[in-house]
Amino acid sequence: MKPTVVGETAHAGNSALTTDIENNPNQQRRVFINDDSEMQGLTLYEKKALLIDRELAAQGMGRYQWTIFFLCGCGYFIDLLWAQAAGLILASIQQEFGFSTVASGNLSTSFSAGLTVGAVVWGILVGNHAWKED
Repeated sequence: MKPTVVGETAHAGNSALTTDIENNPNQQRRVFINDDSEMQGLTLYEKKALLIDRELAAQGMGRYQWTIFFLCGCGYFIDLLWAQAAGLILASIQQEFGFSTVASGNLSTSFSAGLTVGAVVWGILVGNHAWKED
């Protein structure tokens, strides 16, 4: 059976392709998936997901991957903690300062909008900085 081109990286299981790439390092690398039994009956999306899973399993988790995993986890935790804390203190703020229910809803909406705008702006700024470093 003829292999199917799926991506841009060489699949370690295809020795003919690996040999071609070793002989010509400037050649664009492509991924070939042989029609093995594991791929039968899967949608294109599921085949791509399986390919990514195989490649991630082959690469393993190094120091860089664990660092990124830890930093993303901390960011996610802090984001959820911040939102939870604001929700917990909203009733106390409303009682202390005498906000109406509508003003309390506006405060909560402003909080969420501020987090969203901040995430977008900082994401763009960090992305631009990263591209300038390369």
